[in-house]
Formats: sequence, structure tokens, C-alpha cells
Amino acid sequence: MAEYGVPGLKFNIYQARGWDIDGTHYKGTGYTDVLAMDGETHYEYGIGSSYSVQSGPLKATAIRATYTTHRASENQADGNINEFRLVTTIPFNIL
Repeated sequence: MAEYGVPGLKFNIYQARGWDIDGTHYKGTGYTDVLAMDGETHYEYGIGSSYSVQSGPLKATAIRATYTTHRASENQADGNINEFRLVTTIPFNIL
């Protein structure tokens, strides 16, 4: 976004989809709920932005905000989720 006068600012958007999810052949012991999955679907989309400080004592400090929504069919193991994350990264020298 430097070309718009805000260096260090970024935006992103994404989408992911899954379909025909089949867990009926699962042979493990830890996740038996997946045996009910047959023809399940899910989708996820998200939008986010981040900013990285360009100069000064906090140079390279970054803050990132992301909102994600995940939707799944009835027996799909991941379920439905709405999530907002705010992450800050502050670099420092240990030695």
C-alpha cells in the first residue's frame, strides 16, 4: 500500500472449500466421530489486514487482525466457527 501513501499496510482475503468428505473407512481409535462423515462439506473464508512499523524505535513491529468464518455440514468434524484474532509481533534482541 506504499503507492497509496501507507507503507507497511497489507490486506488479504481468502476462501477454502471441502466437499465429499468421507470418514467411513477410518481405522484409527482416537477420532471415532469421523466414521459418521459421508458426503460432508465445509467452507471457510477470511479477511485480514496487517501493519508493520517502518522506522523509529518500534521498527518492524507488526500488528495483524484477521476475521475467519468456517461453516460445516452436520457430521463434518470441524463444526461452525466465527473467530477474530489480533496478533502483535515485537522484535527484540536477546543478547
